[in-house]
Amino acid sequence: MSIFDQDEVDALVDMLEESDLEIALVQTAVVANASQPWKQDSAVPASYPVKAIRASFKIEEISGNIQLGDKKLLISPRDLPALVEPTTADDVIDGGVTYSVEDVRTIKPGAVAMLYVLAAREK
Repeated sequence: MSIFDQDEVDALVDMLEESDLEIALVQTAVVANASQPWKQDSAVPASYPVKAIRASFKIEEISGNIQLGDKKLLISPRDLPALVEPTTADDVIDGGVTYSVEDVRTIKPGAVAMLYVLAAREK
């Protein structure tokens, strides 16, 4: 993936604020059993609605975990609760279709993430 300059990052974040596309980032966490902390209970999914920009990957970006046909989704960390970051264990729901997150790139020019770029593949 190419390096973004600060002006490009700022413009993308502004576009996200104006975006009408809303997707759901679904994370599944294993919850500990309160009465037996050494024993794990079942996995509990949590869904986070986030604004997104849908794009296509350039040919030069297709390698490793990213395949031809994967959706490129740009999401802002502002829409996620503190300490929640997308991972490749997550799913994305877009228009009723579930996608697996195949790759996550974090645009983080400083200490704080400004943008997440996800490669999403239909399940």
